[in-house]
Amino acid sequence: MRIVLYAEGAAEDAVGGSPPPTPREILRPEELGAAHVLVSRMVERNSKIPAAAVQFVGPLRLGIRPVRGGDLLREKNVRRLLSWPPSDRLPDLAVLLIDDDGKKRRNEISAWVRDVTVEAVVAVPVQEFEAWLIADVEAVPGTGELPAHPESLAPGRAKELLRNRLTPGCANVVDILKARTEIARRADLARLAKLPAFTAFESDLRSALNRRTG
Repeated sequence: MRIVLYAEGAAEDAVGGSPPPTPREILRPEELGAAHVLVSRMVERNSKIPAAAVQFVGPLRLGIRPVRGGDLLREKNVRRLLSWPPSDRLPDLAVLLIDDDGKKRRNEISAWVRDVTVEAVVAVPVQEFEAWLIADVEAVPGTGELPAHPESLAPGRAKELLRNRLTPGCANVVDILKARTEIARRADLARLAKLPAFTAFESDLRSALNRRTG
């Protein structure tokens, strides 16, 4: 299973200390960030495909720069990034990871990707990806209280809570990114599945996997 991941935030799919991945090339294990790890585990959980068999493809760019932030909030950009030319490097599936930030973006962005070259699944964490990372308290290092319902937090609060947990034990940004990836590797997905936005993403991913694998 070949997947291309587009993430709004650099902390979701980056590992730090290395250049952005080359478009259309297979990412090496050391290039996989927290979102890559989480998606590969979800593929394994919702199909017969083991996580080790999931390959991530370097995403296309807008001109010469990697896609970031507001790039994924414009329909023209999203459709361009999912309109791959036919080739043996065509991904089986695309995942768009975009924070909700209180904007209720899921339905709107899902409508943009209905007839593009690469089938896309839209993941919209409420309010942000960090809400999913802190959902399993036991997987998060450090000390400090974490909420039982992280998707009910105001925008930015989950980011703050995770940063407060990680900063004391991490010397730099690279260490923080590695810690986030390790959380994604260790988190109990059954606990994340109690979150409505995560459940919606998992349901859409499961349907897409069924269409691809029969």
